[in-house]
Amino acid sequence: MIKFLRKILQNLLMQNKTSKYFKYAIGEIILVVIGILIVLQINNWNENRKELYNETKTLKTLNDEFSENKTTLDSILVELNKTADALSFVIKNTSKKPKMNLTTIQLDSVLYQTISNPYWKRSEYTLRNLENSGKLSSLTNQKSKIKN
Repeated sequence: MIKFLRKILQNLLMQNKTSKYFKYAIGEIILVVIGILIVLQINNWNENRKELYNETKTLKTLNDEFSENKTTLDSILVELNKTADALSFVIKNTSKKPKMNLTTIQLDSVLYQTISNPYWKRSEYTLRNLENSGKLSSLTNQKSKIKN
């Protein structure tokens, strides 16, 4: 292809047809510029696609982390409710006039339930990672950026 183009250029220059040569050169420059613009557009499209994929992956990870936190918190709440029930049972049955007579073993098992002190520590790895990396501001969903 290059030999073919070189021959055309040499023929145009030998025939002193410089205006045709300049038209040809301008056309070639325009084709190169159009090609570069097409490549840049494809590159931008690909980068946007990658960013959207990464954002979707990050939001899914956040959702999984929040779901795990909710599950853990729910189990802690169940334990706390059991502890509260045991405490109210102990209070009712250790007054001056208890409503039930409990054996030592039964009282011991109820008291054991009252000393339960579950602790909940939420998982924040993904959220802290987003904040520290500065990628939190790159999320396109504005509702996910609101801090309360």
